[in-house]
Amino acid sequence: MFNTRSYASLQLVEALAHVLKPTTVVELSQETPFQRSYSVINKVLNAFGAESLVTKTVNSGGSVTTVQSCNPVAFSKITKPFSSLFFEMLPQEANRKFRLFALDATSTPRIHANTLEEYEYEDTVKHQPVDVLLNRWNDVYIEGHSELVDVVKVEIFAKDDYTKTLLPPLLLILSGKRRRDITALEAYQSYRRRFDIEHFFRFVKQKLLFCAYQTPELDHQISWWWFCCMAYWLLYQVRHIGQGSTRPWHKKRDSKRPAGPGEVKRLFATRIFPVLGSPSHPPTIREKSRGRKIGTRFPKRERKKVIKKSKERLKAA
Repeated sequence: MFNTRSYASLQLVEALAHVLKPTTVVELSQETPFQRSYSVINKVLNAFGAESLVTKTVNSGGSVTTVQSCNPVAFSKITKPFSSLFFEMLPQEANRKFRLFALDATSTPRIHANTLEEYEYEDTVKHQPVDVLLNRWNDVYIEGHSELVDVVKVEIFAKDDYTKTLLPPLLLILSGKRRRDITALEAYQSYRRRFDIEHFFRFVKQKLLFCAYQTPELDHQISWWWFCCMAYWLLYQVRHIGQGSTRPWHKKRDSKRPAGPGEVKRLFATRIFPVLGSPSHPPTIREKSRGRKIGTRFPKRERKKVIKKSKERLKAA
């Protein structure tokens, strides 16, 4: 599915899944699956979204400059085959009447760049049974929302003491034309799935270098996020191989329980990749490049205006 540099792109995904304790992106070139030099990593990211780049003319302060930016529509056409592949191999919904999509945001630091509805429900919080009380108010007006919404209040009580709340009350908002199709219990259970998102971001940041790639080019940054997701998907697809494996000094766990991404990544370099191998081909040795022509000069990178947080901006927010 890679249009250009297909073998190098695949090896970059395998290197991300292969490395045990990554610290920088350039160190991926030292991993066994990656058979290219470190400079190829930047070339792979540059080629991945190259077809979505458009040239624009910007007039700022009387000076006209030409810049390249990523067209979201064109970039979505590039990533659509990968999204379709991910979606096809995910498990199907079995207990919900609707499809649940969990959305969240993460920051990438750049150093150089009328009715009342109630439920009595039993749940488990921090490995102890609790009772959850759900109250729902329909068609509520909330400041900041132009349309009416439904509000669900969640209260968690100790199992043996209904006067003792274990956590502060939680308020959930249901919006949209089909909000009545979702019950208060389904809203609470769906919100509990948000912790899977937190675990995902924690793993990709610590183990897949999600925020470690430093670049002033937005299209390079977006391409790098996609390669991190491909590596995570690769670990997900081979999770059955690491099922039931533990370290000798750890407590024995259920052999039927799926292995987590950390366990799969720990076994990928030693047990999984040597068995599965890779369909990619090694690089072809060619003649030494002629390099740039004598007298080649590149324009200096445009200095962007530094945006500082002020007290007035904080008050407005």
